Amino acid sequence: MDNLRSPLAMIGAIVLAVVLAVIGVYYQVSPHTSTHAVSYHALAFWAAAVAALIGASFLRPRKTE
Repeated sequence: MDNLRSPLAMIGAIVLAVVLAVIGVYYQVSPHTSTHAVSYHALAFWAAAVAALIGASFLRPRKTE
């Protein structure tokens, strides 16, 4: 299970969160949005980005002393 706690896995989860946030921004500002003030797709992608950041905090490598 320690191989999942590599710095590369944590960085991958952070990159995934950034990509999901950018896709959420795209859905929010794209011209094909509905009449709602905030797109439901954007909210879903932003929630997934937050979940990826929470996952990244769990993937942080432990200190070995």
